[in-house]
Amino acid sequence: MEKGKSMRRWAGFLITVAIISMCSIGVQGIAELSENVEKRADVVTIDTMKIFGDLERPEVAFLHDLHTDALEKMKKDCSTCHLSGKNFEIIPDTLRAAVKGIDRMSPKFKRLRDMGRQEVMDIYHTNCIECHTNMLADSEKSGPVTCGECHKEDEDKVMSSRQPAGFDKSLHFRHSKAQENKCERCHHEFDEKTKKLVYVKEKEGSCRYCHKKETEENRIPMQLASHLS
Repeated sequence: MEKGKSMRRWAGFLITVAIISMCSIGVQGIAELSENVEKRADVVTIDTMKIFGDLERPEVAFLHDLHTDALEKMKKDCSTCHLSGKNFEIIPDTLRAAVKGIDRMSPKFKRLRDMGRQEVMDIYHTNCIECHTNMLADSEKSGPVTCGECHKEDEDKVMSSRQPAGFDKSLHFRHSKAQENKCERCHHEFDEKTKKLVYVKEKEGSCRYCHKKETEENRIPMQLASHLS
């Protein structure tokens, strides 16, 4: 009986050691993979199609600096990829009056408003592949023209080295001073009667109360709201 208990204890001990060893090897493998992957601060992850459901192919790691450098050599600028307009079509009708007169460059690629799944896919495929193909035809160094060269698996990707940015009281003071204490630039509410954004003193709240990751009803996403402000 005692011999059986002793064997079970040893078996349990060996299983525990084996599990710990396997976990350690797994963590080490992930760490080594992370160290071997190139990291850059200018990486823009193109995963726009996620809003339409599961991705058919891996998201794209877009190297922004690489493209702006190439455009500069061709004497082109940001407007090659980013459109602009005094009245953003991307802004919902209910918010047009609130941003009237703003002439900003859209953070979206080759469009000013949200579009359907096929339209967005065609915009990326047509413009990116056409640009790369034309450069190759001119015997210039260019980017990929096939699906797998853009949509790479995780182990072949370039990772972003950017870290999440916090917003503390010090940063708030600097923003407030830069905006000459115009709190309404960031803190506002939507007035249903006038269909405009209004500032209500002492009712300032976080932008994220209304602006989420994606467009919801008449509220633009947080990323676009940040750019417009």
